[in-house]
Amino acid sequence: MGGKPWINLPILPKGNIISSFMDLRMPVMDGLAAARAIRGLPRGDANVPIVAMTADAFAEDVERTQAAGMNDHLAKPLGWAGSKLSFINIIPI
Repeated sequence: MGGKPWINLPILPKGNIISSFMDLRMPVMDGLAAARAIRGLPRGDANVPIVAMTADAFAEDVERTQAAGMNDHLAKPLGWAGSKLSFINIIPI
């Protein structure tokens, strides 16, 4: 989808998305730009938890995802333990 379709959410009823795992390197809109766009949407669920999934694993990469409004950062290749912890930390049960 390239990131940009995510921000065209008027077609989805509010509150239907509980989280988003977002790749940082997408062809249409990178994940950082998509996260900033989502956070700027005038809807109550624009605060949906966003988890970065990327091969970029340096401290400055984590800082960039946090600055873009992402809630967590998972470096590829993804392991089950890290993914599970991310789910537990960001998705309300």
